[in-house]
Amino acid sequence: MHGQLPVVWDSALEDTVWDINDKEYIDFTSGICVANTGHTNPRIIEKLIRQSTMLSHSYTFYNKPRAEFLEYLINNTPAFIEKAFLVSSGTEATECALKLMKLYGKETEKNVIISFYGAMHG
Repeated sequence: MHGQLPVVWDSALEDTVWDINDKEYIDFTSGICVANTGHTNPRIIEKLIRQSTMLSHSYTFYNKPRAEFLEYLINNTPAFIEKAFLVSSGTEATECALKLMKLYGKETEKNVIISFYGAMHG
């Protein structure tokens, strides 16, 4: 791969990564933003194990952990945020934001979206 460092990651703990030669690195990439809590975070692993014994995945249907998280999220954001909608990816979030903007634009006659040509939303 062009520009790829000749490093093969083998294991990680929190912000530290080891390659296949046991060389140690600090992970400044956060696993490209999917490991913001650190690699192999014990609290996250415990929650994942517990949840995996109850329900693996429910994208469309409500479940207790999802409801608890949404309640926490709404209670810990500014008061004008009364609702939240969870999605699985940046693409979905962008699509939802565009749909909300279009809906708002119809009601307010503000129907122009400005973007940067060739820009990446994520």
